[in-house]
Amino acid sequence: MEIALLFAAADYAGQLRGAHKICLLGVSVSYETLSGFHSRMRYIGALKAIPTWADCPMMVRIGPIPEGTPLGRIAEIVAMTHLTNIRVSLEFAAPRSLPEMDIRLGAAGIGGVLPADCDPQSAALIAQRIVRRATDQKCFGFLHGLDTPALLKAAKDNGIRAGTGRAIGSGQCYTGLEPMPEFPLVADDHRVEVGARRSN
Repeated sequence: MEIALLFAAADYAGQLRGAHKICLLGVSVSYETLSGFHSRMRYIGALKAIPTWADCPMMVRIGPIPEGTPLGRIAEIVAMTHLTNIRVSLEFAAPRSLPEMDIRLGAAGIGGVLPADCDPQSAALIAQRIVRRATDQKCFGFLHGLDTPALLKAAKDNGIRAGTGRAIGSGQCYTGLEPMPEFPLVADDHRVEVGARRSN
């Protein structure tokens, strides 16, 4: 399924490029898939097989990364998946307790998903932690699960510039059959840049 989604995303990236849109298109792969030798080799083989372009690169989001995963192991996986015109972002399973990152992971972005019971104050603290780690790693911070205007505001006010959730374009999905959207996609009245919605 993850390889099928990768090829679908690559096809959509080709459509965007054909429409002269310059953007970064994201697709997810589980940390579990990239932890197993054979499944990792199959996925990296698929990554090498898809067409990519400098003006419409792919962002592969790896996660959720379990709490306590050695940072060296994460850095190895990022290095293996960082190919030409492929960027890597890391989604941590426990964004409330992101570890200190004393080595460069090589990722373009780090972040996580807000817990289902998260209130705006907790969201603000999580956003601050992500942004601090992202600044140290010289990358961007993102948050998913921005399901209310208050959570979206907490993320924006604390330096989060990318994310998804019901408070951003509720009900909007892109299949490749509709006209190409205008970029950047932003949250109404909040000016928070958003990425593609998650596929379940």
